[in-house]
Amino acid sequence: MNERFADRVAVVTGAASGIGRATAVRLAREGAAVAVVDRAADGAEETAAAIRAAGGHAAAYACDIARSAEVAVTAARVAADLGPPDVLANVAGIGDTAGLEGIEAIDDVRWQLV
Repeated sequence: MNERFADRVAVVTGAASGIGRATAVRLAREGAAVAVVDRAADGAEETAAAIRAAGGHAAAYACDIARSAEVAVTAARVAADLGPPDVLANVAGIGDTAGLEGIEAIDDVRWQLV
């Protein structure tokens, strides 16, 4: 186990599945305490549980990062639970560009989701 993130707190958004989950697991494997953040509470807890089962330190947080009020509350909870963050892996996002001719056609609502 590489400990290059020992004594560091990492926040990973979109960590319930896919690249976000892999990023959270990797950071934990490298010694970080990981805040597993996702709008899917069950998925976030599954990722955090997998990290803990492997001997790592993780806590799950349900948060929709498109909502600034939720982000503020979650950031405060992470700092209280794990300590101030040292690393941010902002992996959350969706690919909702169906029917668009280009990025400039994305309205503000869709942009916040993506």
